[in-house]
Amino acid sequence: YNMLILAPAKAVCDDLWDALPSLACVWWPSQFSAARPSSLYNTMFSRTALAFFEARKRLLESLVVTHRLNVLHLDADTVWFANPYPALKYGALAEHQLVVQPDLPLANAGVLYAQRIAPTDPAAWVLRELIERIRAFSFHPEVVGRLISWAKPPYFSNADEQSILNDVLTSAISGQVTLT
Repeated sequence: YNMLILAPAKAVCDDLWDALPSLACVWWPSQFSAARPSSLYNTMFSRTALAFFEARKRLLESLVVTHRLNVLHLDADTVWFANPYPALKYGALAEHQLVVQPDLPLANAGVLYAQRIAPTDPAAWVLRELIERIRAFSFHPEVVGRLISWAKPPYFSNADEQSILNDVLTSAISGQVTLT
């Protein structure tokens, strides 16, 4: 009852519902069919993988900031051997709005918990800025040329959610917009 699956197509949800009829599953066909401009990043990686990266962060931002839900956002390659909620809700982590798994020396964009975030909170800015930068670098690789004077096409417009999350956190902590 507390899990939402994001699928690339309704057929995936249909197959899941055959086994688990009460499973919450959504699909977003336009997210997976949207044309991406030519860039080194967009051509080096699977279009489906890139669509998932962006869609998951857009869905996260909407559920947390717009709908004010608490969300444990997980990559599909995670395994849990115990219920994480006691640590997130009643321990030292309970006072934080964003809890991000370390992937030292960085933060892991694929395992994070967002709770009690109002639209005007700094944590909401982090989530909004994360998706804005992912979209900018995914669909407007030319932004690299505006940010880096010596860059030449074709641009490697790195829309990697991990890199961008760490850059957004650096911006939030330092109070200065940074772009990597």
